[in-house]
Amino acid sequence: MGDQEGQFDTKLHEAVRYGDIAEVKVALQQGYDPNLIGLYQWNTLHEASHNGETEILQLLLQKKGELHNIVKRINIKLKSL
Repeated sequence: MGDQEGQFDTKLHEAVRYGDIAEVKVALQQGYDPNLIGLYQWNTLHEASHNGETEILQLLLQKKGELHNIVKRINIKLKSL
């Protein structure tokens, strides 16, 4: 993906955004990366945590979703204040 990261949302981003756990499971089985940054500069863990989707968040973490990405972005925002 590389240079296209952040330019569009994947099937996984959309499923997480709309809380569609069945579609999240399908996308993860198809190999979608939970750490990929989407169109709105969030990865799927950002989406799940922002929307209160705890079950989806647990699934993403089981599939190697990285929490440090969320903490890193929060720290960057705080430093810029």
